[in-house]
Amino acid sequence: MQTSTQRAAARQSLIEPWQTHLRFNGREPRTLHELGIAQADYAHRQRLAELKTSAKKLEQIDALLPLLDAQGIKLAGRDFGSYDGGKSITLHIYRTPDDKLHQALLTLGFRELARKEIYAGARTDRVTLKHGRSLVLNLEVSKLPVAQPQATEVVA
Repeated sequence: MQTSTQRAAARQSLIEPWQTHLRFNGREPRTLHELGIAQADYAHRQRLAELKTSAKKLEQIDALLPLLDAQGIKLAGRDFGSYDGGKSITLHIYRTPDDKLHQALLTLGFRELARKEIYAGARTDRVTLKHGRSLVLNLEVSKLPVAQPQATEVVA
């Protein structure tokens, strides 16, 4: 027999109204364990959908792997994803700018479309590169050196 505290806990919802996408075996999660599984399942479904929309772009990158490998670059240590529905692929290498990959891609025929500061005062820039008609990559690279103004001599 359940106590009133157990019945109240069983009726309490673990999800907010905006979280109705979280389901456990087709129903609302009732325990924290079920909520954790529902969140993991949702994240897994989202990642699979992202990979499906990015499949053609990833195939184009696959074709470049031997050329990058010849330059000593392996993409295995990088995380990748798409934040725009598969229109572009963002490659991440953590803790350091990806200058070596950037230079290698430029030598393979990529062209730089845009370079933006990630946030004010950042030590890196977000670079958008394009190859051919449809392959667009985003990388985090070091800032370009800024030319320092030349000191001029003041005549008295």
